[in-house]
Amino acid sequence: MYRMRILLTFLFALAFSLPALARADVGCVAGDAAGIDPVDVETVAQIVCSQLRRQGVQVSEARGSEGEHWRVNLRPLGRKVILTLQHVGADGVIRREGELMLNEIEEAPVGAPRLVTSVLEDRDISSTATVATLVGDEVRTQRKKDGEHLFGLGLLTISVPGTDVFAGGGLALRWAFETPNLGVLADLRFAGGSPADDDAGMFGIGVGGRWFTSPGSWSPFVGAGLQYTVLSVTERGKFSGSQNGMGAWLEIGVELLRLYESRLSFELRAEPAFFELEEDDDWFEEDDRDPRRRYYVPITFGITYLF
Repeated sequence: MYRMRILLTFLFALAFSLPALARADVGCVAGDAAGIDPVDVETVAQIVCSQLRRQGVQVSEARGSEGEHWRVNLRPLGRKVILTLQHVGADGVIRREGELMLNEIEEAPVGAPRLVTSVLEDRDISSTATVATLVGDEVRTQRKKDGEHLFGLGLLTISVPGTDVFAGGGLALRWAFETPNLGVLADLRFAGGSPADDDAGMFGIGVGGRWFTSPGSWSPFVGAGLQYTVLSVTERGKFSGSQNGMGAWLEIGVELLRLYESRLSFELRAEPAFFELEEDDDWFEEDDRDPRRRYYVPITFGITYLF
């Protein structure tokens, strides 16, 4: 009876250990690795095989490539290395496969856990990335088209059609980003005064874009944008009013010296506001009437040096 118990205990233990033994009877070997140092190949294969064991797959490097096995391949691509993991069945058919691009073979310890996870869980390799495990092209700086950041200072004059305001002086400050055919700019502009009887003042801050018709050393351009505008106009003996709000600008011009670090632009700009000017209180209180409203479109001409 005692011997029977020992026999049954041994059989039970053997039965539970057989699946583990069967699972351990799977090889993990280095495969194709043309052009790569054999020592590095063996090291990378051991790292990947170790990661398989850590994630619950019982493999043995000593088993070799007979029957079912896992195969680790390395292929050079210029200075980069393609690391591949394949699960090969006993019939020689690849059942599962994944690959990871490395900038250099030294990235294998970082990339191996991700590659194993990707193959075992049938996930895209990009979904296994974390901030600390980016490798290969995942950390490549994205290439961008060329462009230039420029700052500018300009002089401008203001005129207001329908009044005597003409050639009032002003200044412009500008930031711009330009490509051969397109530009983005932000302006701070103020102008005022007039040598004639009428008077006007304008302040604007806005953003917009330009299209250059030529990539050459000089180019005509057209532009448009939006701006916040403060505008006041005085027609002596007729009207005096001011208002502020959003407006737009439309322009044509030409830019010179485009092949150099500095630029010079000449621009003619119409700056229509989205509001009318309301007559100031001093002009209508004595007449006991509602204030009048008038609409003006300032026209500016400017010369701006960009650097």
